[in-house]
Amino acid sequence: FFAEIKSVSGFQEKWQTSTGKVLTMQNNKIVKTSGLDNDFKIIFYSALSSLEGNYNGYIRFSNPDSGFLEIKSNFKRIENFSIKNNYKNVTMIEETFSVDSIGWSGQNYYWFDKDSKLIKSIQYINPYNEKIFFEIKK
Repeated sequence: FFAEIKSVSGFQEKWQTSTGKVLTMQNNKIVKTSGLDNDFKIIFYSALSSLEGNYNGYIRFSNPDSGFLEIKSNFKRIENFSIKNNYKNVTMIEETFSVDSIGWSGQNYYWFDKDSKLIKSIQYINPYNEKIFFEIKK
């Protein structure tokens, strides 16, 4: 779906679709959804100030209500990567995450240009293999 940025506050951005679906991103990671069939919210123990290193926290799904489940994320930087559309010297971040209590794990990917601006990301949003492909259009 297509979304427009609605607000920016510090490291947090809110994007909204014309149908009212909302994605809240913290340093380019989706940490909250609203208006989807199964919304979620992630609360990390410490602020997600960069997509580097290890972060632990809780995730909660809305349908059905999962209660708070522990989530672990590890972000790893891969330099000088090239992608389609003539982006060269791109930095890719691979996030490996796990929610052990429900046996869900996977990888999310983030691509940044030479100025550290997000180009695109692919992020899982629930254990049913649904993901959001996020791409900045200029």
